[in-house]
Amino acid sequence: MDQSNSSISHLIQGIKRRNSTPSSQLYEHQSVKRANTRYNKDPYRPFGAGPGLYDQVTNQSPVDLKKFLDKLCDIEKSTQHFIDTTTDQGTKLALQNLMAISQSCGMMLNNTKSICEDAIHDEKRQRSVVILNMPEATGTATQRAEFDRKSVLEIFDKLDIEALPVATFRMGKAPMQPSDNHVNEVGLVAKARPRLLKVEMHGRGITKELLSKRFYLAKIPNMKNIQIRESWTREQRELRAQMINEKNEKNRKLNEPDKEDPYVLYGPAGKWKIIRKSSIRKH
Repeated sequence: MDQSNSSISHLIQGIKRRNSTPSSQLYEHQSVKRANTRYNKDPYRPFGAGPGLYDQVTNQSPVDLKKFLDKLCDIEKSTQHFIDTTTDQGTKLALQNLMAISQSCGMMLNNTKSICEDAIHDEKRQRSVVILNMPEATGTATQRAEFDRKSVLEIFDKLDIEALPVATFRMGKAPMQPSDNHVNEVGLVAKARPRLLKVEMHGRGITKELLSKRFYLAKIPNMKNIQIRESWTREQRELRAQMINEKNEKNRKLNEPDKEDPYVLYGPAGKWKIIRKSSIRKH
């Protein structure tokens, strides 16, 4: 806050000097100073920003966006204090304009931050896949994670995918303790539905290649139950959950003879349809 007060004080002094300086001298002074470096120490910078404040703001990197927004908030508080205490109408008007500009910058930066986060998340999603029915191992957390990674590498070898995953991790809560599960002879937890396994790749090209070859897993004896799909968006997940509820409601209303041909969810991601199982074309 002290630094912000110092910057605002410097700003007020600059405004007063600007008001007391003849326009011809001011124009000459600005023309000479702007010919210097990008971050010169001109007290008459656009918006009246002083040297210390201007240099600190313009040198901020994207990763320091939150600190920058906090600095803007401090400046707004200090500016409001000077607006309330100053008696000079010209200074008060200039400070009010500065505060409006500061608030606009904060809003734009917040919007930019949100857009960037969404873009980063979407880019990561497009180079990721989700593996279903991959058995889970017992042991410590790192042992289970290592087992998942080795299982993914085995799938890559079977499908001739010449790449290494960036990250592999389970989605959802961790499995129960081994004492509460049936553990088979290979140390795998016998669960009705293993957690989804998300795999992140280096690029979208590898993801497309893996998705194009996923159907070959049905021909591999120990992998025929494993399925691979795209990483869905939040909207797609919400839509699927809604359609599953609709499908289940329709199946509950079926008569006993019709239950042999239940309703199922069928179609590509985001374009699912609720149809009878018998209507799915046989390939």
